Amino acid sequence: MRKRTGTFLIVFMSFLLSGVPLPALDTLELDGGLFIIGSTDSQSAPSPILPAIGMTFQIPRTLWIFDLETSFLLTGTYYQYANNRASPAEPEHRDFAVVCILGDFRLAYSFLKRESFSLGTDFGLSALLRIPIPLFPDASQDYGDTVSYFYAFRFVYPETGIFGTYRIQENIDLKLSLRASWPLYLLWDEEDLPFPEGLLVCGLVSVIWHLPSKES
Repeated sequence: MRKRTGTFLIVFMSFLLSGVPLPALDTLELDGGLFIIGSTDSQSAPSPILPAIGMTFQIPRTLWIFDLETSFLLTGTYYQYANNRASPAEPEHRDFAVVCILGDFRLAYSFLKRESFSLGTDFGLSALLRIPIPLFPDASQDYGDTVSYFYAFRFVYPETGIFGTYRIQENIDLKLSLRASWPLYLLWDEEDLPFPEGLLVCGLVSVIWHLPSKES
């Protein structure tokens, strides 16, 4: 079971994070902001609010009226394994330091376009890759169970978002965006935890550089 889940995860994340070859890029977007992981379990830490950094790659083609994008965000926090589940932990109860990578593929649509600014919305599919690092010898005994918990279909999310861009220089835009990755697995998960358990929310400030045309 774990081998099948791990293989599917590697293939899925490779698809999400593949992006496009660098020479084909028209823009370079650097993202930074806050990443929130919903936590409702009274035995775990409150929902952690974490700094995150990442990049977005605009795929230089369109699908009907939509632009295509792929991106990743990097952050991290502490987790514990207790009561047969992995959950965010306060530092004094931590078992693992967990590296979190959120990769996604989405369709973006600008419903308002002006010369200097635009507003839009996007939707797609995201995956949360969590890499636990045991901090204590006792935690190593729960490593396999923790990995299995993360990837028992709790890592794939539908994603929606809104964004706005503003032209600050001829080839530089400032972008504000808010994205949510929705934990649909709660519909069939046997733990019966309430929403917003597992909800992922990202508030980002981005700088977009429009690269010189390959023909110039």
